[in-house]
Amino acid sequence: MSIVSVSLVPGSRTADKDQMWRRKYKRTWRVITDDPTDEGPLILGAADPVHPTTLYIPAIGNSYDPKTSAKDLGAFVQSLSAQEEDKDGLSWLVTADYGPYDAGLFGSNPVEWPIKVTFKGQMREQVIYYDQAGNELTDSGGMPWKDPVTIDDPHFTMTVTRNELISSYALNTSYTYGGTLNSLEWNSITALWCKMGIIDTGEPTYDSNNQVYYYVVTYPIEISRTGWAKEVVDRGYYQLDGSGNLALILIDGQKPDDPQLLDGSGHVLTPAEFTAHGGPYSITSNVIPAIDWTPLGLNLSVRLGI
Repeated sequence: MSIVSVSLVPGSRTADKDQMWRRKYKRTWRVITDDPTDEGPLILGAADPVHPTTLYIPAIGNSYDPKTSAKDLGAFVQSLSAQEEDKDGLSWLVTADYGPYDAGLFGSNPVEWPIKVTFKGQMREQVIYYDQAGNELTDSGGMPWKDPVTIDDPHFTMTVTRNELISSYALNTSYTYGGTLNSLEWNSITALWCKMGIIDTGEPTYDSNNQVYYYVVTYPIEISRTGWAKEVVDRGYYQLDGSGNLALILIDGQKPDDPQLLDGSGHVLTPAEFTAHGGPYSITSNVIPAIDWTPLGLNLSVRLGI
């Protein structure tokens, strides 16, 4: 029960503009699934598993963005419709109708519109060294496996979109927060779970109702339930000698074929120490900068639909 592919249907695009410069667009995608019982909610939120950031069904309220230079931030998805294409139930045609915003729905001032939040995700491979009980993964003789063990690791993405006045958008926002972790709990999400991507402002847009220029600012956020610290088993080919210098570990006078377990202090881990510690030592490194995201003012409790 998953999406196999999402692709734009050739010849399905339309574009209209009236005497008031209001733009309307229509685009149609073909969504292929692997299960004939898949229904509308999955189809209407589909994303291509290979190209999820460029081939996906937009959400209601998303601006017209064909992932080219032809963005139109003055037209938004007004409706989505899905039509089963084949009798096998594996192919669907999804059509998005774009139109100008309704001032009666969102208000006339674009910077007062609610924040829009969408969620996606993808599976990645994660190397693991311990089971759920904290025991090291070893062979029946108690030796760590030479080849890494991997599991599926779900990573969730949250995209927050907000209109912001150009006059009050700080020039250092992108490089201050881009590539950072949330050092404190943020919108009820645990500290150090969220990683900010590249903040995109889009093109300046002029609102004639309020006579202001604004950006449609996108904050892409990736969420990991295990955090972003790097944890590896403490092992190597060298240890510290009595003078604190690195010395090659030798077994029967020879360099070992595999790296040896260390005790967390730069010395070879003995079997007795291994047993006393309940397994090998690990080293955890926090390499991604973390700062307080509070100044961004992204209060998701007032997002669109709430």
